[in-house]
Amino acid sequence: MRTCPSNLDVSKAIGLYAGIEWGLKVKSFAPYSFTAETKDGESKFSVFVCSAEGSKIRVDEFIRNSLSNYIILVIHNKPNDNAIVIKNDSEFKSIISSDNTIDGKELVSIIKRKFEAQIDNYDG
Repeated sequence: MRTCPSNLDVSKAIGLYAGIEWGLKVKSFAPYSFTAETKDGESKFSVFVCSAEGSKIRVDEFIRNSLSNYIILVIHNKPNDNAIVIKNDSEFKSIISSDNTIDGKELVSIIKRKFEAQIDNYDG
């Protein structure tokens, strides 16, 4: 999937992708998130564009306060499968360090889905 450079537009593009590729019934879009019917009922997905520095992923400080059921991290400077879906729970929040980084190795066991999202000209 290829998308444009705004965080807001990225969430809409990924919501549409989720509807087509994953078979989710997307119900609504909001800034930086979308809501869809899942097997567990209605779920909210927040989309965060972030960057990687080696094995560390730098995330937005607001990720800790997200009330979404799922977090989608799009790592704009990583090749190939650079977007991951993670359940937003205490296990996920426990691996976010105080400097708002996550060790990529700690993410591996909690990834629900991964895919490629190419973002052109991102400067965020």
